[in-house]
Amino acid sequence: MISKDVIPPTGRFGQIDQMWFRLRSITQNDSPKGEWSLRLQFLESHLLFIPIFGRGWITVDGKYAELRAGFVFVCLPGQLIEARLEGSGDQRLYLLRFDVFGQSDLPEDQEQSSSSELHIPFPWIGEAAIASTITYSKHCEAIAASMENMNPLRRLYAQSGFYELLYSLLSDVGQLELSNTDAVMERVKTYIEQHYREELSIRQLAGEAGTSERHFIRLFKQKYGLSAIEYLTEYRIRQTRSLMLPQTNYELKDIAAYVGYRDIPYFRRKFKQITGVAPATFMRNAKLKIVAYHSSLIGVLLTLNIIPCAAPADHPWTEYYRR
Repeated sequence: MISKDVIPPTGRFGQIDQMWFRLRSITQNDSPKGEWSLRLQFLESHLLFIPIFGRGWITVDGKYAELRAGFVFVCLPGQLIEARLEGSGDQRLYLLRFDVFGQSDLPEDQEQSSSSELHIPFPWIGEAAIASTITYSKHCEAIAASMENMNPLRRLYAQSGFYELLYSLLSDVGQLELSNTDAVMERVKTYIEQHYREELSIRQLAGEAGTSERHFIRLFKQKYGLSAIEYLTEYRIRQTRSLMLPQTNYELKDIAAYVGYRDIPYFRRKFKQITGVAPATFMRNAKLKIVAYHSSLIGVLLTLNIIPCAAPADHPWTEYYRR
């Protein structure tokens, strides 16, 4: 078995020591012998589900997944989620809401009130297997007891307990990734998405994967159906489309430079090759005002990178949007 202390500090955990975490709350399902549900909502913070007993389900941005003992589930701020535990047997589920910040990104003169702008994603998203449900249950019980204590020192102790829980979680995830090729490729894909503005090479990406260049090229294409450089190009072009909307008013050369292209003619060729239209045509079409007359069409338009100027007001996220 691989020791938790020898997990390589690469990929998603490479900057973990430059992050800090704040536990907002910890709650337990209020009906341990019956059904429990979490209403459809947009998250304002990270949310960690830790099922101890029982089974259920969760939908995240419309995608279904199971909630089950032996696995935890991490959701990000802004995601639309709904969850439920079902059955009549023993059920226990802990929900931990927390924030993630990057300390290295905070300027010395940054005001405290604007620290929320520095939210960064947790190093793991979705389901993750854990080594011991009993260990996590004990962690949660201790954290919950300290969070409810009126003594501020005990609440501070709860924050330290939360750090211990995160260490256990990320250690379990790290050991899994070392033996899971799919997870390694997913980690590299995430790295590309986070550093797409930089000059990325196959050698650099292979280093993130911890394998040889030739082996990495084969694994990435086998997993995603295109090479890492082709994926980088497609991702860059997807980002440029959001910068070409009428309200942005950016010039084409500035958009190209922002996503990592210095050669404008080359950028034009790549854009047309991937989208089927020239950048100027895309920008002209983006000025058209399109109305979604039914809520079911909103997703179709957003998939095409078209944001309707008007839509029905009876959608689940209407209240969230108006805030």
